[in-house]
Amino acid sequence: MEARVADHGRRRQHQARRVEEAGRRALLEPERRRRGAGGDERDRAPEAQERHERRRAVGRGNEHGRTTVRGRVSGDARARLVRFGAVGRGAAASTSSARGRGRGDSSKTVRDTRSKARLHGTRVGARRSMAPRMITKSELLKAIPPVDKLMDSMRDAFVAYSSDRAVVAPVQHVTVEGKGDACVKSGYLRGDASWVVKIAGGWPGNAARGLSNSQGCMLLFGQETGQLECLLADEGHLTDVRTAAAAALCVKEFAPENVKTLCVVG
Repeated sequence: MEARVADHGRRRQHQARRVEEAGRRALLEPERRRRGAGGDERDRAPEAQERHERRRAVGRGNEHGRTTVRGRVSGDARARLVRFGAVGRGAAASTSSARGRGRGDSSKTVRDTRSKARLHGTRVGARRSMAPRMITKSELLKAIPPVDKLMDSMRDAFVAYSSDRAVVAPVQHVTVEGKGDACVKSGYLRGDASWVVKIAGGWPGNAARGLSNSQGCMLLFGQETGQLECLLADEGHLTDVRTAAAAALCVKEFAPENVKTLCVVG
């Protein structure tokens, strides 16, 4: 019985040596091909050093007689080792992941980045978008210029519209039954950097709640990317100011001289 166990152990050792030798041959095969193609004597010293490092990369395996790869092995060499049985497929995969960890796990980082980009619908390497800015009514009240400046801005807007620079979409009207109604207007100026959507509504019951009957906001988007750049939460105040500035401009430009009474209808 002891003789059979010893004989079995010797066969296992012999088999392990054969597997190890096959692994060494698989690793050195590309180098032998290069040497067979010829080369200068000065190039053989680096090749010998590389061969020595590759030999060190192949060592004794576990008790089952398999050879494990401890160094960095190319993908072709790893495939040959798997084919010869020098390493298991699991060991080859763990070697590949260990090599990635040795480089700071860059491959995993790239995969994670691409996965997150697909999740959020963005392109890898694209510039990150900034969060849109929100400007409240209180901030707008501090920044609104005097009426004469507003009238100048309205004059410029009318001139741009008459010069066919403005692109204005059809107005959308929404009625919330028994509550209020709103208009949605949008447009842009050709050659400008932004385009805008304005929502302006009237809610008659707000006065009893201590709120303005005029409500709404404005959304500013970039023409180049379409991304939202700014939200003007003006609660309809900008609409009121714009209407007043446009009316004052029309009176100034078109009203007859020596007018003492002005009637506003609507």
